[in-house]
Amino acid sequence: MASFSWKCPFHSFSVGFAAAAGLFVLARRFEEGRRKKALKKDVPSSSSSAHELLPRELRGCPYKRELVVAIEAALEAGANIRAALDAEHKGVQNKGDDAIDFVTLTDQKNEQLVFERLKRAFPTHLFIGEETSADAGGVPSLTAAPTWICDPVDGTTNFVHALPFTCVSIALAVDHKPVVAVVYDPTADELFLAVRGLGAYLNGQRIQVSTADRVTSALVLTETGYQRGSEQLDTIFRCLRAVVDKGPHSIRILGSCVLDLCYVGCGRLDAIYLGVAGEGGKIWDYAAGSLVVLESGGFVSDVFGKLSSDQILTSESILAASTAELQVEMVATLAAAAAAVPPRSAAAAAATAEPEGIFTKLFSRESFIFYTSKDDRRV
Repeated sequence: MASFSWKCPFHSFSVGFAAAAGLFVLARRFEEGRRKKALKKDVPSSSSSAHELLPRELRGCPYKRELVVAIEAALEAGANIRAALDAEHKGVQNKGDDAIDFVTLTDQKNEQLVFERLKRAFPTHLFIGEETSADAGGVPSLTAAPTWICDPVDGTTNFVHALPFTCVSIALAVDHKPVVAVVYDPTADELFLAVRGLGAYLNGQRIQVSTADRVTSALVLTETGYQRGSEQLDTIFRCLRAVVDKGPHSIRILGSCVLDLCYVGCGRLDAIYLGVAGEGGKIWDYAAGSLVVLESGGFVSDVFGKLSSDQILTSESILAASTAELQVEMVATLAAAAAAVPPRSAAAAAATAEPEGIFTKLFSRESFIFYTSKDDRRV
């Protein structure tokens, strides 16, 4: 009897297709793994070598040793922030009588860690830190001598609330000007570096500011600081209203002046201002971040354009912008708004006082909808 056999015409095709698809998946996985491995080399961590994290352009610079020591200290301090960010008890205390200016155990631990490392490596250098200055009752005068300036946890209020926008900031100033900047954001694992005359870098890659040259094409950031007096609030929000009236893309308040400045440097923000009513910016808020902005092509002055970038470490305010045109427009806008209404007399202020609260009245009745008070009444 003759045998009969039948061969499926699609069999060879389906086997071949399955094999090809399998090879494609393997190739994709291999490529993904290779790409992730390559990216991982550029991401800092506490176990990374500071030498490895230096961009090629900075490996022969005259401040290489200072950079390496500062990076090591920043990574270790950043690990402390990351470990304590979600902790229930952070050892929060108020600075003096200020109910909204905080210090935590991590602030104190980090400043001690950073300065011990730096003092061991550079015993003849001077040091200015946020927490040691608070303990001493004032900020030491900046001299021409090499001076390390540290904010061990910039964005402490964010840190207290477990809001992951905070950083370690370390700068070296020589002849009253910052020459080295190291800023580490441990929650984003981003390391900003800058050396005067040699550029600014984020995770080893050169960065530059945006090309925004007017407020209408800018994302603008400000900070309200710790001022809660009626006249100061009037000035702060009058200036804010003036900027908003110019029609920017939007306004942001993020809570870390150092990272704000670094974000201008890498083009995420176009302008930042702080200090229109004397709300307390200090040398450690500006030292590292201002150098990042300058070395990425941006412009820095005080908010009213009276102090140049070389004098910014003596200022209680700062304005940073991506372009000269944007800086000029921002200075003019803020100066006009700040001078628009003379300070009210104590009698006038008492006569128009609103119920006492966190913010008494942010804008005028005509320009704002509500204010926050103890009983949460509306205007």
